[in-house]
Amino acid sequence: MDTQSKGKPLWASVFVIALGSAFFLTVEKIVDSVISNNYAIASNPITAASAYLLVGGWFGVLVSLFLGKVLGKHIPGHTRIELPTRRPTILAILAGITAALSTLIILWGNQLFDLSIIVAISNVFVLFVVIYEWLRGKVSAKTFLLPGVIVTISTVLVAYTPAWQESTVLQDQAGKLLVVLLGYNILVAFGSLITKPAVDQSDPVNVQIVRFIALAITGTIISIGLAIANGQWQEFVNACGNILSSPGAYMFLFLLFAAVFLGQVLELWAKRQNVDVSSVVIVIGMSVGLGFVAALVIDALAPGFVGEVPTEWSTRLIRLLGVAGLIFATVLLQNKKAK
Repeated sequence: MDTQSKGKPLWASVFVIALGSAFFLTVEKIVDSVISNNYAIASNPITAASAYLLVGGWFGVLVSLFLGKVLGKHIPGHTRIELPTRRPTILAILAGITAALSTLIILWGNQLFDLSIIVAISNVFVLFVVIYEWLRGKVSAKTFLLPGVIVTISTVLVAYTPAWQESTVLQDQAGKLLVVLLGYNILVAFGSLITKPAVDQSDPVNVQIVRFIALAITGTIISIGLAIANGQWQEFVNACGNILSSPGAYMFLFLLFAAVFLGQVLELWAKRQNVDVSSVVIVIGMSVGLGFVAALVIDALAPGFVGEVPTEWSTRLIRLLGVAGLIFATVLLQNKKAK
């Protein structure tokens, strides 16, 4: 794949856009944690995750339509909100369906495991994307494999927690961890890859809106189906009501989906710059490191607001080493692509 886009080097075209996406995805991770721990509450983790998926999905559609109308004109290639042509519409719908499934899995994981563990395994899809595009001959292993591996290892370092030293913590939950690891990352990698041809034939705003509508519809069907199948209907309704009856939840939901919309539209815009998907997802991996740095700052100002933040200097040092690794991988990729 050509290392340049419309005569511009990688750092001048994709790099800045992808970093912007990483920033908004960082905000998404932080706010998502706040909502999961304070508003989407139920005795059954899958019920809590289902309620959040249903309410959040439709709230996200409304925010996407609003921001698409207000901010869409600033995205190159976008003229008005409309249904794309047949192929990008089908691809966007498939991306929305996979996004609903991956979102349910990660929300379920948030209810079961410490946030650090979820962060560690939720970025493995980057390596999946790199390996897939390498096997398809779209990228070279020499350019992408090392940055992809560094991103994956650095993500684990950023998420490190002393509890990992107790092997029983991971062994007892090995089966569920495997479901989250493989299920989430395979779905996210698939969704990330199919949005590339979709946005090539349409524009980022319309692809994102179609994807979110498909996510909301799929999420509604899955959530209601799980609640009925598990005999949790009343608790599911109560969990949805708890979110909808909390005034503070609306502020966080708007902030969350504004960040989701902006982050994902910028990601789609970056993919539209005639580059491989691997370049985009490696740079966006910076959101993991930015998330930890942001959590440190927020916790210093409002302790406990974003959940538990490590206070041991040894743990912080290991995590900061992971942040440095993410930065190094991004710079390394840029240098390799420039050559």
